Amino acid sequence: MYHNSLQEVEIKRDQQHEEVRIFTDSGRILRPLLVVENLKKINLLKGGYNIHSLMNEGVIELVGIEEEEDCQTAWGVKYLFSEEKNAIVAVNVHQGYNQEDSLVMNRASLEHGMFRTEHIRCYKAESGDIVIGKCAESGADHSIKLKHTERGKVQKVILSANDEGTNFVAVSLRQVRSPIVGDKFSSMRQKGVIGLLESQEIFPFTHQGIVPDIVINPHAFPTRQTPGQLLEAALEKESLVVV
Repeated sequence: MYHNSLQEVEIKRDQQHEEVRIFTDSGRILRPLLVVENLKKINLLKGGYNIHSLMNEGVIELVGIEEEEDCQTAWGVKYLFSEEKNAIVAVNVHQGYNQEDSLVMNRASLEHGMFRTEHIRCYKAESGDIVIGKCAESGADHSIKLKHTERGKVQKVILSANDEGTNFVAVSLRQVRSPIVGDKFSSMRQKGVIGLLESQEIFPFTHQGIVPDIVINPHAFPTRQTPGQLLEAALEKESLVVV
């Protein structure tokens, strides 16, 4: 599937509803992934390569948040890109929802995929037990049920046996999670809890039109005795400018 990185276009094919959806809204985060079966094409490229040539050859594909719901990624770490993201942080008060060291986050940034994570949980049942949604031959219910807060899709199903010859079944459930009010975030020095998810239109902005992803109260630094966070941020910015 091809993505125009300049226009941030995402195309999703929904086989279940027989629909093709095209998203062209600005600011959409596209995640670069390596297509494992096309890695061998790198050796065929002559005169070097860059991200554009790798995309043209199908070695790299940009996957958006809509496609992530149906995308199967490689388990090996060496086949994945880093998922580090640099957020724009403003030090300011905002309507009283970021008291002390609590945070106010830009709802639009989260909807575009910022801080989106995947949670995988494994359910295991040995021989004689019943996998989710079934009963024993005696009629007794031995189902392994999900909690009312758990949602997701089946990632993998394994049928195997242990050293003693006992059969077992393992089911991995994948859930895509976005930050919500009450979640805690931290850096090396500072931490805080989300107090509000605010609309981007209400957020402060610079004369260049830059809108922050996070707003943190200035009182968080002296209260938590973490002035080193400000010093570290200033030094990092200065180093970036020098380089």
